[in-house]
Amino acid sequence: MRSLLRTILTRVASRRADLRTTNIPRRLLAGVAGTAATTLAASALLVTAGAGPASAADVTSTAPTSPSAPYVLVLWQGGPGQQWPSGGQRLVTSVATASTDVRQLDAQATACGITYQADLYVNDQTTQSLIAGGKLLGPSNPAESWPGGQYRASYSNVFTTPGCSTPTVKAEASACIYGANPGTVTATFGAQDAGVTYSAVLNNLTRKTSSAPVNVTGKTTYSFANQPLGNEYSVTVTAKNGKTATSTTVMLQGCGKVGGVSIVVQPCTSSGGQAGLLVTSVTPDPGTGSFQAGHSYQLRRGGAGGTPVGPAWTASPADYTQHLFPVGVQNIGAALVLVDVTAAPVVVQDLGPVDLGTCPAQPATPTISATSCVVGDTTRTVEYAITGLVPGRQYDVAVNGGTPVLITAGSDGSYRQAASGFRPGPFTVSVTDLLQPSYTASATSTLGTCATRPTTAVTVGQCSAPGGLGSLEVTLSDTVAARSYLVSVQDGATVIATAVVTAAGPTAQVPAFTALTAAKSYTVTAVDTEDPRAAAVAVTSLLGACPTAPTLSALITSCSAQTSSSIIQGSTSGLAAGQVWAVQLQVNDPATATWSTIVDRPGLSTVTPADLLFSGVASGAKYRISLASQTSPALFALAPVSAPRCQVSGVEFTAEDSGDPVGPVAAVSSLARTGADAAAPAVGALGLLLLGVTLTVIATIRRRKGAES
Repeated sequence: MRSLLRTILTRVASRRADLRTTNIPRRLLAGVAGTAATTLAASALLVTAGAGPASAADVTSTAPTSPSAPYVLVLWQGGPGQQWPSGGQRLVTSVATASTDVRQLDAQATACGITYQADLYVNDQTTQSLIAGGKLLGPSNPAESWPGGQYRASYSNVFTTPGCSTPTVKAEASACIYGANPGTVTATFGAQDAGVTYSAVLNNLTRKTSSAPVNVTGKTTYSFANQPLGNEYSVTVTAKNGKTATSTTVMLQGCGKVGGVSIVVQPCTSSGGQAGLLVTSVTPDPGTGSFQAGHSYQLRRGGAGGTPVGPAWTASPADYTQHLFPVGVQNIGAALVLVDVTAAPVVVQDLGPVDLGTCPAQPATPTISATSCVVGDTTRTVEYAITGLVPGRQYDVAVNGGTPVLITAGSDGSYRQAASGFRPGPFTVSVTDLLQPSYTASATSTLGTCATRPTTAVTVGQCSAPGGLGSLEVTLSDTVAARSYLVSVQDGATVIATAVVTAAGPTAQVPAFTALTAAKSYTVTAVDTEDPRAAAVAVTSLLGACPTAPTLSALITSCSAQTSSSIIQGSTSGLAAGQVWAVQLQVNDPATATWSTIVDRPGLSTVTPADLLFSGVASGAKYRISLASQTSPALFALAPVSAPRCQVSGVEFTAEDSGDPVGPVAAVSSLARTGADAAAPAVGALGLLLLGVTLTVIATIRRRKGAES
């Protein structure tokens, strides 16, 4: 029909062009064309309306244009809620019309949730080219021919169809199937949106597989036949707009030999409770077996005359009846059978052995014990035991919050395990019933740190003064934080001092052992107070003898009358080793009876005669040499000496003149370092000595003068 109309229209247009060159009256020509245009427009509208609903996947459909129709109404399809989707608008349909109503094609907008645009164009070559392209990428792209030569809002209608609905589906399993025949799952679908394509798949939940999609557009039901029994199924329906729905789960159930029954164990869920059997009987269609409504049935063990398991029940005309039998906690070891007990007991279905399991029980609090420490180990081996478990029941056991380990309780209702490699700190073990997680217990214990063998370092504090005492300083290493150590000092086999120190880390400082007698050997031991195996190697140290004070003397070795100066030479002995010495020459102020240092020579590791030689010392004054240890201040000595005036009648003399010393020789290490003489007898002796020297000098001078005369 559409092809015929297009042919007629083409011929009419051709004839109209030919007639323009003839003398046929224009009025007659217009009448013929008008009649044809009216007929064609009506036909075009009829063809468009009968084209059927369009969807996002529909092929573009157009209606032929009529040369006599001044306009063409074009329906464009956008996107979901988008006027201009990526790639532009797609042509849905068009119609030549004399009307300016832009809503003529609204019924052709059938896709749900889609934005459409109906545009009224001039019926010309530009519009025909636009329609032939099938797409509108944007305003005037490609060119659009608007009435009056320009766009007006009244020439365009933009609207969005209502949103798509969510599909619905219900699944039903076929009734009880006898023998090994397959079953059927039937899906029933709800209302579908016009113009939307729908597909469905069957999900085998037991085997975790799905069928290939089937097109169910426009269908209210669909049957998935030849499905294996004993599996659970669901049906998923998906609309092309992306919306989906899945049915509830159904089971294709076998019926056994005659009737049909399924048994689900209802486990015991509380301590001291009971397990049960949930029996679902399926009444078959009439005439397919002897499992009939009104008959009484019972579960028995071992055969028709076996022990009943629960009471009997009567099958009802309904498709399904359920019966819950509390049968206690037991393992029905013998084969369970379904017996028709209406008349003589007859086995109508073998069900096999059924294990009802056990009831849960509250586990006892786990006990945790760490094995004995190995000295020096940084990790511990832990043994834990869990009791109060139900024999044969499964539990999750977790250590320190780690991944649980599934265990089965032993016949004595306990579980024991040893684990190694745990560092000091909290250790937690928990046990949880696998089926009833509310039955759980846990315990936490703190793992201590194993002892280590400490290492002892001893620093000797030697006696530094005559008659003094020594000391020992002890440092422990390789210790463990928070552990305590007993440190002992022995004089031979006798313990003379002890100290207990708690380590804060890998080292520990022990308070010094003082007031130790010099010139002895001492042995230091250290041991962990909790583990006597962790003992340090004993260290023996020698305290040397106390040093003695040095001896010191001084004398005048030369006296110059010309310069009124003398040379003082000191000498010493008995210097203690390892000391640093300071030598000073001090002069006495008679007015204040105080001493002041005029020469200072510190930092001497050894003291030589040159260190005790003082030249250019002014005559006529009292001096003393001071020798003191800078290391041990208690070691010191003083040697006083007087420098007399050396000029007698213009004769200068030296010690070599008489061969006798001209200065005193004294060993006065006991004199006080303040400058005051230690004892009056010493001063008197020095005076007599000076007087003797003076008389000797005078006698010598006189002898020289007598020889000259």
